[in-house]
Amino acid sequence: MSPLFNSSLSAVFLLCGIAATFIMLELRGAPKDRLINATLIKLHKIFGWIFTSIFLLLVIVMIGKVSGYKEEVSARISFHIVLSLALIPLLAIKIIIARRYPRLSQNLITFGPAVLVLSMALSGITAGYYFMHSSDLKYISLAKFDDKILDENLGRQVVIQKCNKCHTLERVYRAFKSEDGWTSTINRMASLDAPNISSFDIKQLIHFLINRQKSLKGEDESKLNEAIGKTIMETKCTSCHALDRIIQARKVKDNWESTVNRMIDYSGDSEFLTKKEQKELLEYLK
Repeated sequence: MSPLFNSSLSAVFLLCGIAATFIMLELRGAPKDRLINATLIKLHKIFGWIFTSIFLLLVIVMIGKVSGYKEEVSARISFHIVLSLALIPLLAIKIIIARRYPRLSQNLITFGPAVLVLSMALSGITAGYYFMHSSDLKYISLAKFDDKILDENLGRQVVIQKCNKCHTLERVYRAFKSEDGWTSTINRMASLDAPNISSFDIKQLIHFLINRQKSLKGEDESKLNEAIGKTIMETKCTSCHALDRIIQARKVKDNWESTVNRMIDYSGDSEFLTKKEQKELLEYLK
């Protein structure tokens, strides 16, 4: 899930928890007539089950993300994990008492607020943190005056710490892209992991990856362009068919141009390949 969707879901999760808790307090502290009480009980159950369902979904997503981390997680993420794990038994005991042990139901008045407090802390360091920093998200690219802050060793560390959370470093290092290509990719990755990758990190990543591929291919621009075209072919074309089909094809430049244009139409996405990527791909294929 995207950070925006995940954070929005966390906000709904918290609102349902607040609604369920205050309905419970209303029922226990200021009971109404029979019809109103029956309606409040139904609402309490609805909000409670929505709250529980969203929580379980968020836990599954959290486990999936954490299991992919290759490095030690940050203090904020560690605290998020601890709160989630603490909320699981507390919520389970509350549900068991309500469904299985009605004689202990008077204890639910303490469980409800406790679950709500943990939920607020949990949502605060996830959804709250995202919404507080979402305005910081900007499209970042290198500028001439960045030379003073750029450091290849620092960029290498950022790759290990940030990129390694979601996929292997081999996937990063096998790719060859133009400066525009790396800038676009890294900005997209930063938006997916927002706001954990800062503008400073983005600049260091772009600088390191561009200089790394130059050092591998030397100053021969044709070799670098060939590697960039190959990367585009491996990442874009293979989304629909096997790589062998492309490699075995024998076409002249005009035929490749019509083929690439046809593939863009098939994709249904006009931005499937930018004009620059089309040119780089055709240079490799011809």
